[in-house]
Amino acid sequence: MVSALTYQAEHADTLTDRISGIRESIADSGFGDVAAEPVFQTIVAITGEDDVQGARWTALADRVGNTLDGIVGQAEVALHRAVRFLRYEAGVPVAWLVPYPQQLTLLALFFHHRPDPDGAQGRALVRWFWNISWSTAFVGGNAFQLRRALHHIRAYATGRAPLRLPGQQPQPLPERFDTEDGRVRAFLLWELNHFGQRYGLDGEPIDLVDLLARSGPAAYRRIVTGTRDAASIANRIVLPTPPGTPVRDALLNLPLKLLRPLTVSHGIPPAALAQLLADHREDFIRERTAALDSLEQQFIQQIGGEANTWNTSQEDGS
Repeated sequence: MVSALTYQAEHADTLTDRISGIRESIADSGFGDVAAEPVFQTIVAITGEDDVQGARWTALADRVGNTLDGIVGQAEVALHRAVRFLRYEAGVPVAWLVPYPQQLTLLALFFHHRPDPDGAQGRALVRWFWNISWSTAFVGGNAFQLRRALHHIRAYATGRAPLRLPGQQPQPLPERFDTEDGRVRAFLLWELNHFGQRYGLDGEPIDLVDLLARSGPAAYRRIVTGTRDAASIANRIVLPTPPGTPVRDALLNLPLKLLRPLTVSHGIPPAALAQLLADHREDFIRERTAALDSLEQQFIQQIGGEANTWNTSQEDGS
């Protein structure tokens, strides 16, 4: 609708074309494909609108007028800054692992107003990102939460308020592996960063980023089958195997001198490995679930999962 309302015959590209171009440039950066919606919402937010989901399109088109090209250009720059932050500060290697698409819009709005944040602001933004990822703030595309978050992020970026996300608490580790679930993606991000170097069946390091970029969620393979808990989030591993070879079979065919360091690198503790070797499949999943849940909870507490306000002046001790 906005693309049609803002179309100008003297320009070859419509707003839809420009959004597609931004998405392609982000994909070319190595981050992968992002949806059109957060790109469009970033453009709307940069106009000063907080209600990016329910804005009146005719009023928005009238507001941007002949300035649309400049606004889209600013949005593209801000989105690339947000992507760099996600990749190199927040530890998000590929786009499909961003827990909620709204986070990209919020970060882009921040970097539009604050292109070069200082170290304290960057650290606060990392904590804010993780706390949103663990929460239910944007489950179901909550329009009210997004409006409030846009207002807060703009106020923080312009120095008018501390960074806030009121009333949100970390949610427990999901039981099922479902990459459509933002909380599951948050867990996968933590797990990727916590167990950084993974080893393959040949004992050589796995290029995780390349594998995740090429295979997407399919990179996560089931370790065991034939149990009621097979859908558990703790029953997944990023481990390529020969065609037609189940993960469990590939692991059990390894000599112990390779198996032990490999499984440790993938977050399978010795107690869980012992259950796997004994073919106690439910016990294996239970042991690994408990270990991963404990480690993630430590990270949540470390990064401030109980907090809902971060004031960078307090962080600096001033």
